[in-house]
This record gives sequence, C-alpha cells and structure tokens, in this order.
Amino acid sequence: MIVKKLDSGLHILATPIGTANDITIRALNILRDADILVAEDTRVLRKLMEIHGINLNGRKVLSYHDHNGEAQRPKIIALLTEGKAVAYASDAGTPLIADPGFSLAKIAIQNNIRVHAAPGASAVLTALCLAGLPTDNFFFGGFLGSKSSQRLKNLEKIQDLDATLVYYESPKRTLSTLRDISKIFGNGRSISVCREMTKKFEEVIRGNVDEVINEIESRNTFKGEVVIVMGPPSKKEISDDDIWFMRALNAYDGYDFMDSYQIEQDFKDGYGVYDELDDENVDKLKDLSSILLSGREFDLTSENFRIELSKILLDIKLGPANLGKIIISLSIIYIFFSI
Repeated sequence: MIVKKLDSGLHILATPIGTANDITIRALNILRDADILVAEDTRVLRKLMEIHGINLNGRKVLSYHDHNGEAQRPKIIALLTEGKAVAYASDAGTPLIADPGFSLAKIAIQNNIRVHAAPGASAVLTALCLAGLPTDNFFFGGFLGSKSSQRLKNLEKIQDLDATLVYYESPKRTLSTLRDISKIFGNGRSISVCREMTKKFEEVIRGNVDEVINEIESRNTFKGEVVIVMGPPSKKEISDDDIWFMRALNAYDGYDFMDSYQIEQDFKDGYGVYDELDDENVDKLKDLSSILLSGREFDLTSENFRIELSKILLDIKLGPANLGKIIISLSIIYIFFSI
C-alpha cells in the first residue's frame, strides 16, 4: 500500500468545540501525517489525539499562543520554508477566528508558503444554528472587550447594523456585557446566550435582554464557553398617519406618481383629490374652508369653489415661488389635513 505524503505547508486544522467526535476524517489524517504539530494548548491537542488513537511517533508539539507568538512565529516559518507539513490547531473550533493563528497564517502567505484549510467545527456557526435568530445576514465581532467603556464604544459603532450580531464572551463577563448591550440597544432585541455547546450541559437562554439578564442573575453559578447572539433590529412600525397617507396614494391611481406637474395642475383646476375624499376628510376640509373662505358656502360640487379653495391652500402652504418644485404626488393632501 502506497501512503501519500501530506503536502507541505501550513495546515489550519478545525478541532471539536466540545464533543470529541466532532472532527473530520481529513483532520484526523492530518494529525496522523503532519511533520510538525502546533497547538494553542498542547495538552488539549495531545488529549484529542489520544482519544482518537493517533500516536505522536516522536513528533514535537510546539506551543503557539498570544503570549509567545512573536517568538514562535520565526521558528515555525523556518520549518515551513524547509518544506515541512505543519498542522496548527487552536484550543477548540476553527483556527484564526478570534485566534492568534491569524498572524501565523498571514506571515506564511507573505513568505509564499501554501496555507491549507481543513474546515470543521465552529462556535460561531453552531451558536447561529441554536439561537433561533435570523442567519441570512450576520456580523461576528469576536470579543467586545474586557472593560465596559470598550464594550460600549464597540456596540455604539454597530447599533444601526441590520444584521444578527455574534460575540464570544467569558462566563465571568457575560452579565456585564448584557447590561452594556441593554444600555445601547435597549430591551427591544431578541438575545440568545449559548453555553457549553455540544457538551453534556449545553444550554441556550433565549428572550429579550432583560429576561436573559434576570435568568442569569438568578443563578448561583454561570460557567462554560459562551457565545452571545443578538437578533437584528425589529422593523419600524407604520403609524396611523402613514397608513392613511399610503391609502390616499393608492386611491389616487389615475396618474403616475412621478407626474407631479399633472397632479398640481389637476388640483389647481379643482379636480383629482377632491373625488377621493372620504366623509371624515370632507368634514375636515369643510372646517378649514370656513376659516379660509369665510362667508362662502362649502360646495365641492362647484368647480369654481374647488378652484378657489385649491388656490388658497397652495398659497398658504407653499408660496407661489416654490409651488411647481415642491408638489410630489399627493403629499399636498397629507399636509393640508395635518394642519
């Protein structure tokens, strides 16, 4: 049997975020065949290999993390330059996602070293699957920050973003982060706090911000890896005035809405909108007419009356100099009856 040697280069290796069986066959083969193994936590990688019966066979497992990355990167790049197949695994999940492996991959690419990706488990995608919130458009922001001032600043930057928001958080800071979210976003958004995903005590706490805060506050302990998922802003409700205006527009279907000149001319001539008024708005117009045309009988059946009333209304609201520029569709009706 001919065993194909693993291609040289940096192999970015996704590992389980909880359950040890959540690893691909390809990833296990890379762990078995790589010349050099690099891990954010060497103990975690050794334990994973032991579970799946993969021997080190004298190979080294190099440590690479935030605190020693600057010193370790030149050594790893040197091994890659020699043509070695180097496998890198983070603590859990897909490396480079809020992970020190990014700098290593970046320098490898700058040195024309091939980078391979062996996809697999991801805490971000797993949380999105469990949260029950929209997934078609989401923003992942890593960690919001260890201090409240930093978190608030980061949240302010994206408060108008129309997307589901995903953040990593430590269990100790989860409550503080949720309170900061409440300060910026209020209580209107849906929240899912995903904890210990794929593990025995997996849990998803769902609700609005206050409900989730109250649930966590009621507990003596709150442990485990945490991902916070926040739904997008709810759509703005339409006011009664907006509904009335849209109905007026829909009723006036005899003209192209872009033909503002024609609508203006019709109104000047006493036609158009007068034929579309319901009883309530006729009464409003009658009250207005009693002030503007004092002493005149209110008679919408009279063409002369409608023309005179139109002229006064247009002059009051728009002024003769800007009349032709401002009228758009039936917005003029809305203005008149909102006085």
